[in-house]
Amino acid sequence: MKKCTNVCMLGSVLAQEELEAYDKYQRQLEDALDGKTAELIALRRAALQHAASSPVKSAPLQSALGEWGAGGDGLSEAGGATPGDTQR
Repeated sequence: MKKCTNVCMLGSVLAQEELEAYDKYQRQLEDALDGKTAELIALRRAALQHAASSPVKSAPLQSALGEWGAGGDGLSEAGGATPGDTQR
């Protein structure tokens, strides 16, 4: 009976280690996604500022901006994204 207990404990420890490794990888993926999201928002903000200040209107730029370029500056009062912005 003691052998089964040791094997069961080993299985539990291995499962816990696997879960911790998965959680660590999941956090790394979420951090990478957060970084890419921040980069995208910064690029959109720069494109919006350029579109707003440029005397020449670019149809491809407006099309690429989609809802962001539809009206206003597309930025919230706090300086963040508004159209389609999601918070986790």
